[in-house]
Amino acid sequence: MTKQTKLIIISAVSLIMFAFVYLLISLGIITDLEIAAGEFARSLRNDIATPVLIVITNIGDKIMITGICIVFLIWSKTRLKLGVPLAASLIISTVINQLLKSMIGRQRPDEIYHMVEESGFSFPSGHSTSNTVLYITIIIAALIFMNSIKGKIAVTILSVFMMLAVMFSRMYLGVHFLGDIMGGLFLGLFVSCAVYALWLIAFDKINIRGLKRAEKAHTAVQD
Repeated sequence: MTKQTKLIIISAVSLIMFAFVYLLISLGIITDLEIAAGEFARSLRNDIATPVLIVITNIGDKIMITGICIVFLIWSKTRLKLGVPLAASLIISTVINQLLKSMIGRQRPDEIYHMVEESGFSFPSGHSTSNTVLYITIIIAALIFMNSIKGKIAVTILSVFMMLAVMFSRMYLGVHFLGDIMGGLFLGLFVSCAVYALWLIAFDKINIRGLKRAEKAHTAVQD
């Protein structure tokens, strides 16, 4: 099974899971679970964790993620392998996220629980979506292009930690339900895996064309 096929399968499963989460929310099946999860997250609030999680949620903000993406685009070593697919995934996922929020119109948790200022609708979580796109794209690039096994493991662990930390911060700070976070996770997985699969197909074609040009040039020199 090729890398592209694996990514497409993950993307398809993620889309199905996104639809499943939305169905559970719309039917009220996980309402009690969401309430319990929100209460548990808020019960952990303290003077040490709160400022840390505010910083983490700010690191996961669109401005920060856009800045990271620009760095990957500027740096020649990461431009094609990471910058381009990340930029495409962020643009596509942001558009889809905003359309879904407007169409679904789910309200956020009551403002009395908010520890940071937020507006707009709740499902799917924008932070969860964009951070999933960022860190999953980084993981995919690392697993495919990095040579060091230790490096791959380190990048994967750090990326998963940051992704989950941002997601938890949104519940801790009282601005999202569990279902919003899960919806954003699966939406981000769907987009990032699909885009990277398509990018790998295009990337392979670019490399093949480059090799053919090099072979022609080499043949011409020999002649």
